[in-house]
Amino acid sequence: MFQTTIALTIETPLPPSTDPESVVRILHDHGAVVGLSPLVTSHKLVSSSGDTPSLSGTPDTPDTVTKDQTLARSSTYEVTESVPLLPGGLWQTNTAFKAEFTDLPDGLRAVVHAPMGVEMVDIWSVGGGEGDPSGDGNGIMRLKEEVELRCSVFLMPFVKLTMRGAHEVIHQRLVERAGGGSGSHSMKITNEEGTTDASVTQRDR
Repeated sequence: MFQTTIALTIETPLPPSTDPESVVRILHDHGAVVGLSPLVTSHKLVSSSGDTPSLSGTPDTPDTVTKDQTLARSSTYEVTESVPLLPGGLWQTNTAFKAEFTDLPDGLRAVVHAPMGVEMVDIWSVGGGEGDPSGDGNGIMRLKEEVELRCSVFLMPFVKLTMRGAHEVIHQRLVERAGGGSGSHSMKITNEEGTTDASVTQRDR
C-alpha cells in the first residue's frame, strides 16, 4: 500500500586515461562493487553461480536487458550498511539486506531487497553517450547507471537522497580504481520526469 516507483539515470564520463574494459572487469567483481559504497560496513558472499539466479518476486528487469544478457555469472551477498539519519552522521542505524548481482556483457545488473519494502533494480553499463553507441560524438565513453527504486511513498524522499549520495561516491571510486585518477569527475543525473540536474562535480571523499 502506498508504494511508489521512481527511475533515475546517473552518467559519468570516463577520463581518457580510463580503459572501458577495466571498468567492466570491476563491475564483474561483485564483492568489489559492494565494497565501493560509503554506506557498507560489511558484506558476505552467500552464493555464486554460473547460471541466472532465481529472481522470482523481484522487480521486473528493464526492457533494455534481454533474456540472453541475463544468462551469466551471478552471486548473492548479505550486506550491512550504516545509514545516517541526521546530517553529519550524528545518528546512524544499521540495516542488513540481500543483493543479487548478474554480469552483463557491458556491465552489471543488481537487485536489492532491503527492509521496509525497499527494492531496487540497478543496471550498470559502459558505452557511448546518448545517440552514439560508440561514443557521444567526441570520443568520450561513459559509465551509465539506470536505477529503478520502489518503496513506500513516505520513505521515498529519504531513500532517494541516501541512495543518490552513495552512488555518486561509487561512481567516483569505480572510475578512480579503473585508472581514471583521483580528484573531481563530472556527472549527469536524469530524473524519471526527464529533467537533468546541473553537472555534479565529485571530489575526493
